[in-house]
Formats: sequence, structure tokens, C-alpha cells
Amino acid sequence: MIPEDIFKFYQELEEYPHQKYIDSFNIVIPVLACFSAALTYNEISNPRYSDSVLSPFVISTYAVNTAFIGTDILLHLNRKNTERK
Repeated sequence: MIPEDIFKFYQELEEYPHQKYIDSFNIVIPVLACFSAALTYNEISNPRYSDSVLSPFVISTYAVNTAFIGTDILLHLNRKNTERK
């Protein structure tokens, strides 16, 4: 059986319902940023497309990363507004 003070601590941590998404974005965003940087370096050092500097794949990874960052910011703002109430 879990001691009551530890149980209350875990309940306080899980107070915000979307905290698990914030935690996952805090892991995924830096990993995806490193992946995007590696792809960018590869595209610049080994150009395959003569029309543009970056391939559509690299641009799409930047778009996905930007969407993740925007979602993370919105979740943080929502959590702050929830804490104030």
C-alpha cells in the first residue's frame, strides 16, 4: 500500500490533465530539432535538388517541429490559465 503523503504528491503532479502531452513534447521537440539539423546539414553538404537548397522532406520536418512547438506553447499557456483559476 502507498503511504498517504506520497499518494497526495502524485495526485498533485497529475492535476493538469494534459501534463503527459507537455512531458512528451519536452522530449520529442529536441530530438526532432536534432534530426532536422542533421537532415539540413546533409542536404547542404550533398545537394540533390538543383531548384531549391532544401528538399521537401527537410522542409516538412521543420513544419512538423514548428507545429509541435506551437502546440507545446498552447498547452503551457492553458496550464497557466488553469492554475490561476
